[in-house]
Amino acid sequence: MTSDPANAPPPPPSAGTKAKAAGGFAILVAAGILLSRIAGLIRQRVFAHYFGNSIATGAFMAAMMAALAYSAIRYRYVSPLLLFSGVMVVVLGGLTIWLHNETFIKIKPTIYYCVVAAMLTFGLATGRNLLKMVLGTVYPGL
Repeated sequence: MTSDPANAPPPPPSAGTKAKAAGGFAILVAAGILLSRIAGLIRQRVFAHYFGNSIATGAFMAAMMAALAYSAIRYRYVSPLLLFSGVMVVVLGGLTIWLHNETFIKIKPTIYYCVVAAMLTFGLATGRNLLKMVLGTVYPGL
């Protein structure tokens, strides 16, 4: 019996192909983070220009609490990353308003993305899909 090469299953991807795909995905994630940071900076600057930093920070804190409440009520679930971000906004936003120093709320995105990057790197190194653990219910395809 001869095997038909046209009907043979494709060979599994090599480690190099997987690494290239992961690298391409990492570039897309980095580009998304960069665009998100730029949009957030523009939004913060415009809002702060017209209303002042304390009001802008207070509005950001209120919006984050509304997002947490909506998620808890609507979906009966708050993702760990949303909860982590909410805690950071309340703590760093509170410090910003209390100490009248906008540095605290401005470092929030940097701290958040460093923690997420460290978590993803740890997951990659240990062979666990930590992104699925924290976002699996939000993005079931992970």
